[in-house]
Amino acid sequence: ILGIALEDGWGHLLFGGVSIVGIGVTGIASTSANYFDATGYPWFGASGLLATLLGAYLIRSLVKGAPRAFGIIPMPGMLLLPVWFVVEYVAVRGIDSPSEFISATAIAHGAGFAFGAVVSSVVHFLGFEDKRLDRAKEETEVLSNPTLERAMIAKEQGRSEQAYDLLRSEFRRT
Repeated sequence: ILGIALEDGWGHLLFGGVSIVGIGVTGIASTSANYFDATGYPWFGASGLLATLLGAYLIRSLVKGAPRAFGIIPMPGMLLLPVWFVVEYVAVRGIDSPSEFISATAIAHGAGFAFGAVVSSVVHFLGFEDKRLDRAKEETEVLSNPTLERAMIAKEQGRSEQAYDLLRSEFRRT
């Protein structure tokens, strides 16, 4: 849900870049909090990426509205955030007291979340997503083909043979 909404709105490059940098941000934050494994290397992982995407998704769902899961169920960031928190910290990590919560992992997740929220805010205030979607809409309109559109309408109306004939004649023409 998070990735689809963000990548559709931002495009592949920005989404991928934010994801990679978000993992780096959480890794730097965990290193800063002295959270090293037995080999002395910082922890980088999917939960840091998820925290980054949650921060971005929360801001995006507040300013753009909540996308719908499976086209039906609205999934605002304010709903997903507590669900993730409970799953990550209670179910997975087994944290049952507030003193256990303050850890390098929580600091790393907080940094990733903040990074995602800041990037999403900047994307919104610069109008990047709206410009990108407008450009994509213009390209779609420019690339439209009347024969293809008639074939699609025929197919939707149950006239498959007519749609096939239209497409076959267009294919031969090009």
